[in-house]
Amino acid sequence: MEVMGLAVRTGEVSPSAIRAM
Repeated sequence: MEVMGLAVRTGEVSPSAIRAM
């Protein structure tokens, strides 16, 4: 959950976070 919020803010790890989940 924290990774998703951070990824959305950075906008760079967005795809990476989604794949990790």
